[in-house]
Amino acid sequence: MLPQQYRDAFDALDIGIDIDDLRYGAWWDAHDHLSNHKEYNNRWEEFFRRHEEAGTEPTLEEIEDFAEELADEFGRVRGKLRR
Repeated sequence: MLPQQYRDAFDALDIGIDIDDLRYGAWWDAHDHLSNHKEYNNRWEEFFRRHEEAGTEPTLEEIEDFAEELADEFGRVRGKLRR
């Protein structure tokens, strides 16, 4: 649910997100990954850009809520995040 491409951005927030934590992971089959990964990552890029333009850093809750939103939109692989 949290893309590897943005590991540095998540780490820079210093809010305790470990993107390797299994609750933040998701698997797509090869076809779905090829079909969706670019748009999925673009949505994360927009998320970070909105915060940068506003001069704010996203909170853990905002990140997890956005991850849930994308999971619903792109096809949830498994249950909701456990907080």
